[in-house]
Amino acid sequence: MTLPVGHPDNPYTFPVGLRYRFADLGTTYTKTVNDASRVLVALTGTWGGWDFETAYLFSQTKRTETANGRLYYPALVAAVNNRSYRFGGVNSAAVISALNPYRTGTGKTEISSVDLKGSRELFSLPGGMAALAAGVEFRRESFDIVSDPEQVAGNFVGIASTTVGASRTVNSLFAELSAPILKNVETQLAVRHDRYSDYESSTTPKFGLKWKALDTLAVRANYGEAFRAPSLTQTSNSRVQSFSTVTDPVRCPNGSTPLPGGDATDCTGRTVASIFLPTTSLEPERSKSFSYGFIFSPSDRTSLQADLWEIRRRNQIDRFSAQQVINNEFTPGYIGGQVQRNTNPASFLTTAAGVPIPGTGPVETTVRRFLNLGETRVKGVDLDVRHRFSLGGGRVTLNALATWMIRYDYQLTKGGAFVNGAGNFYLFETPKLRGTATASYAKGDWSSFVRYNYTGGWDYNDPTVESDCYLGSTSLTLAYLGRCQVRSWTTIDVGTSYTGFKRFTLAAVVRNVENRRAPYDPNQTTLGFNPSYHNPLGANANVSVTYSFK
Repeated sequence: MTLPVGHPDNPYTFPVGLRYRFADLGTTYTKTVNDASRVLVALTGTWGGWDFETAYLFSQTKRTETANGRLYYPALVAAVNNRSYRFGGVNSAAVISALNPYRTGTGKTEISSVDLKGSRELFSLPGGMAALAAGVEFRRESFDIVSDPEQVAGNFVGIASTTVGASRTVNSLFAELSAPILKNVETQLAVRHDRYSDYESSTTPKFGLKWKALDTLAVRANYGEAFRAPSLTQTSNSRVQSFSTVTDPVRCPNGSTPLPGGDATDCTGRTVASIFLPTTSLEPERSKSFSYGFIFSPSDRTSLQADLWEIRRRNQIDRFSAQQVINNEFTPGYIGGQVQRNTNPASFLTTAAGVPIPGTGPVETTVRRFLNLGETRVKGVDLDVRHRFSLGGGRVTLNALATWMIRYDYQLTKGGAFVNGAGNFYLFETPKLRGTATASYAKGDWSSFVRYNYTGGWDYNDPTVESDCYLGSTSLTLAYLGRCQVRSWTTIDVGTSYTGFKRFTLAAVVRNVENRRAPYDPNQTTLGFNPSYHNPLGANANVSVTYSFK
């Protein structure tokens, strides 16, 4: 914002830039109304040797939000030009109301579907009866979001808008065959075909094999294919806005000192708007998955399951970050997006003689589109260990679950190099190890448990750069972390339940009984912790009463 010469709050003989809090706008009010409705009608029965189920579903959500608390830019420009608003002074209720009007946005989603599923035995095999399950589904989806027209036009300062209006139909056929070809060998073969009205059709198979090598040991393997169609917001008539904090390599090329005419936020970070536009030519994401494992049960009280799995996804739908777009602003042929800068000459960088340099204003907006990028390859191991034994007239159950992420290879562009994101913050923040260990005791109507939860940490480094730490050695953030890593997080939960009342279950759970804070994550500039793996609740309790009608 610029105060012109002659404005009563500009004591200089030249225009000046101004940053201002507008504290006199008063209390912010927001009213949100959410309405949800769901109707499901189903019929089950038998006919001609088939067990069948058919259902009709209709689900709808509506949302209306009315709020103020954001500056209305046209009124602000008028107030500056006609001097009706005094910065640091007392202003009339009419002026405040004009600067802070209410805005209203609405949204509605609908899903309606009809399906028919059936299953039956077919013929006898050495291992038992072969069985078939098959079905059809017809589904319609619609998505309609309408932001306030003034908000869509960008006339409210610092608030994003979303506009989506689209629908599509999906028709599906699916079948699965279970064939115990030998007494100790069982196979499953499945196939699914989906046709979308807004892009194309996909056929995906799945094959599974289970071999009971011993009475105590079974070996299994599975192969499957899958797809994910682009969402309606990614391919249809939509326009989504957001905000990002970025640095400016044009105005701060060395990362620490802005050029003449720039300011500190060019180096430390400036909040800019981002606009996401749809891409009608998007292809669906497609994947292949593999898993190999075993189940070992030396007794009916003890079991060990282990599975090695791998998922390969191609044509992944994503968009480049705002910072990546800005870093490649002048890269020939770059498809990640465009940069829009402030066109006011007063905001440009200047030469040594004080002459403005065209095209060097601060970044105001990045325009990005959803693209089909490269490939992701994820590989890991799942473990499940269980043991039961009797104690004091009751039963103790011990259970440990763990997932070890071996690789999270991400290819930013088709044909590009793969980067392993497991255990670091590059593109994804991914801990290598997550798991739980639970001990429970049940006797009569009482059951209690204690559970240990573990989420591994990850390095705060960029694996594409030969550096021990993404943060500088003198960084205050690094000093706060104590090391260049988001720390691991362990919590303990305890709970108990009672079923002595007919059809009632009383339960109480206390989570994070030690009240441990979520580990600090410097990449989460707003929350300070990663909401995908952590939460800010500390110690918290939940008490529930459940009644069963049958």
